[in-house]
Order: sequence, then C-alpha cells, then structure tokens
Amino acid sequence: MASVTPLRPGKPPEADDPLLKDVTARLQRARDDRNRHQGRIADCYKYAMPWRHGFNQDQPGNQFDEVFDETIGTVLEDFSADMLNTFTPQKDNWLSEQPVATFDKAELKELKEPLARRQAVVFSEMARSNLYQSMQEAYLDLGPGTMCLLIQDFDAAKPIHCEAIPATDLLITRGPFGFVDGVFREKKYLWDDVKVLWPDADLSELGSEPQKGTVLTLDVVDGCWRLWGEKGDEVYQYAVVCQNKIIWKKQWKGAGSCPFIVARWSRDSTTAWGVGPTYRTLPAIKTLNHVRYVDLKNYDKHVDPPTSYEDDGVANIDNGVNPGDWIPRAPGSEAPEPIESKSKFDVAVFERDELRSAIRRAHYQDKPEQLGKTPPTATQWADERAERARRMGTPATNLVEEWQVPIYRRFAHLLEQRGKLPKVQLKGVDIAVQPVSPLLRAQDQEEVVRNDKLAELIAARFGPQMAMVALDVIPYVKRQAEKLGVDPKLIRDEAKIKDAIEQLMPILKATGFLPGSTPDVAVPQGLPQ
Repeated sequence: MASVTPLRPGKPPEADDPLLKDVTARLQRARDDRNRHQGRIADCYKYAMPWRHGFNQDQPGNQFDEVFDETIGTVLEDFSADMLNTFTPQKDNWLSEQPVATFDKAELKELKEPLARRQAVVFSEMARSNLYQSMQEAYLDLGPGTMCLLIQDFDAAKPIHCEAIPATDLLITRGPFGFVDGVFREKKYLWDDVKVLWPDADLSELGSEPQKGTVLTLDVVDGCWRLWGEKGDEVYQYAVVCQNKIIWKKQWKGAGSCPFIVARWSRDSTTAWGVGPTYRTLPAIKTLNHVRYVDLKNYDKHVDPPTSYEDDGVANIDNGVNPGDWIPRAPGSEAPEPIESKSKFDVAVFERDELRSAIRRAHYQDKPEQLGKTPPTATQWADERAERARRMGTPATNLVEEWQVPIYRRFAHLLEQRGKLPKVQLKGVDIAVQPVSPLLRAQDQEEVVRNDKLAELIAARFGPQMAMVALDVIPYVKRQAEKLGVDPKLIRDEAKIKDAIEQLMPILKATGFLPGSTPDVAVPQGLPQ
C-alpha cells in the first residue's frame, strides 16, 4: 500500500516578490468575502447536493443521513435543466455575432455569410467538446448563486476541455466596476498531477520529487485576475501558488483570454458572490427538512409506541416484543399499556405544502397544475412561460453578460489561436465583430401569448370568420413559428402556401369552413380569391 508523505511547510513570501505579495493579498480578500457566505452555501450543498464535497474537503460528502426531505434536490435538478435549455441549449445557436462598426444594407448582406460561417465553427467546437456536460454540473451551483467554468486548450489535436468548479473550491474578488475581476481555484493535487497540469512549473523549491510508490499531495491555488492598469485591451495575470511559492505564471491578453468564467444569479454591491434561489429559500428548505424529521419521529411512536408495564418480577419486555411471542406475567399484575402520542399531523400537512410551493416558485418550477378532467386552454402553458420570463428578467440579463458572451468569446479566442476561426472580411479588410445575445426563448413566449390573445379576442367578439379576415395568415404563422423556436425549414414559403390553399379552397368552401363560402364575406387576406 502506498504511503502518504506530508509536504514540508512552504517558505514565507519573498520580500522582493511583488507578484506573490499581490496574489497573497487578493486571496486573503477573496477568503474574507467567501467566509461571509460559507455557512449558507454549505447548507445549500448539504440539503440540495449532499453527495458533493464541502469546504476544506478533498473527499465527497456523506450527509445523506441528515437529509429527510428530497424536495430541494429534485427542484434544483429541474431548475438546472431549465437554465441549460433556456440560456445555452445544445441544439440551438444561442448567440450570434455582428460587426462592431455600422454598415449599410448591401455591406451587411455581404457579411452575412462570413458571420454565419464563423458562428457555425464556434458552435461546432462547443458541441465537439465537453462543454454541455460541464454546464449541467455548473448550473447546479447557480441555485446557491454563483457558478464557475474553466475552459482550457490542453492539446490542439483534441477538443477544448471544460471543467465546472464547485463553489466549495472557488475564491473570487469583486473589482472596481462591479465585475468579478479575480477568480481562483483552491484544491489538493498529487505531485504527478501538478506536473501534468503545469508541465513548465518550477517545483525545485518544493523539495525533491517523491520516490515511486509514495503519494505526495500539494495544496495548490491557481487563478487569474484583471490588470485594470492596462488600457486599450483586456490583460489578465495568471499564477499558480503552492506552499507560498509561485511555481508558474503567465499573462494573457485579449477578449476571451481568461479561462475562468463566473456567472451570478443576482448581484450585491458589497460582495463578489451571487445570491440564488436556493440561497434565498434556505429557511424554507431547513424548516421543511426539520418538519419531515419530526414527522418520522412521531410516526415511529405511532407504529412502535413506548409502553408502560408493572414490573411484577416475571414479565420482561425491555427488549421489545416480536409477533407471536408469549410473554408470561404474574397473576394479578397489570397488563402493559401503550403510551400514545396526542400530537396531530393534519396542520403540519398544510405547512409542508406551503413550504414546498415557496421552494418551487423561487426556482421557477411552479408549473400550472391541471385539476380535474377539464383540458387545458390553448394559451394556458404559454401564459405560464411568459410569466416565468418576466420574473426571470434581471437574472437573465446577468447570465447573458457573465455567461453566454464570455463562453462564446473564450471558444472563439481558443479557435483563433489554433488558426481555425474564419475571418470576417469586407473587400479584403478584417472586420471586428462582437457577440450579441438574441431575445431569450422564454421571453419570446410573451409575444406568442399577445398574438394568440389578439386572434382569440377577434374571434370571440366578431366570429372566427372576421379573425381570418383581420389577420394576415401567412405572416402570422411565420412570426409565431419564429418566436416558438420552430425550424423555419418546416414552414413552406409563401408561394407554396398559397398554392396549397388554392387547391384546398373548393373543399373548404363546400364544407362552409371558410367565409368565402358565403357571398357576403370576403376571403381572408393573403389567400387566393
């Protein structure tokens, strides 16, 4: 069995090493900020993700025996899946690019194809990498409030590598403009792992290399921070610190050069950490867990109640009674008498339902319930999606700025370094481009609802014939399909739609389905007369 050798204490910071002083001060500031939230984030992990390792741990947690209600775990998984499909769906291009400068229509038309080709290359590399698998893990940390993703290019012959950094390994600092300007990862590594991750690192100051068969662990903190003094471009300083020594350092320049991407659910001006729905509903989560624990204690008393009996020197049921047991007792002694609990659970049932409802609503999982046998209305689910989009307004803005755009820029930056990112040129001149987030699909539902309500109101007030007269059918279908995210290839072009309607028109008129079947009503706009 391999032995574990502790590493000797590191040397104190060198007096003439300003970089080490700088990173040490930043790490202390990051730890002070994290300590304000550490207890609550630990509770979020305990009740929602008990399988994960906690702070200052290098092994998975074992807190399942302290969790008695699984509501928040299920709700957080659904929340994570919704965020993934809303902001970064795997099968949709959730970001586009446009020129930084202003161009006329003809020039924009000429740039359309190069922009589409560049966008296709970026999203193709995202699909080839493990980005979406890593984001599934990262979005779970969005419940407590702050998620982090590390995107690196270890080997140009292999896909870009992504790794989710849990909040328990994360240290962040808030910059002068409110952005997260410093991101660090604090973790234990094996000596051999350090050599693989940072092959150019100087490990000579850490002592001799361990002998074969010896396991040596190192406490490593690596991360980068923005150098605000550098004007004109984004410049980041990266450093790897082990045992109070900087074993590797590097500067990166340009948008997307920082490998760490941090996004927060909601922000506060006094801290770098975000506050998410799991963080905010922690009182309800802990209360619900305690209520379930108390329920189980009372259920035990009802199923196997404590019993009182007169000690007659013969009967002995101290170890309990099994079915079919014969218990002798002295003549004239009192029979054992159960001590029944007088507590009632009917009030607690309503309290549990209210707590679960509050937790689901905070995580946008309060989907409408279809009661009875009445079928849902045509816009019931669209109404609910629109309402969720309105409630998600502020967090959605944060995720666009801190998540969607930086991830896209990071992949574009790495592909450009590989020489695989197509250039956008106009008349032989390179055109600067910037990512732009389209309207979120969840927010598009509001327009779908408005359009449908207009059609319903016209049909209800003046009849279905007038609705078809007032609305231009073909543009209506195309607009609704666009906002619902339907592939435009599924919608026929205008000429084919008109030809199909013209072929069906005699049948529709004969059945009285269209208003054209009566001479006093005109055929709807856009349809053949």
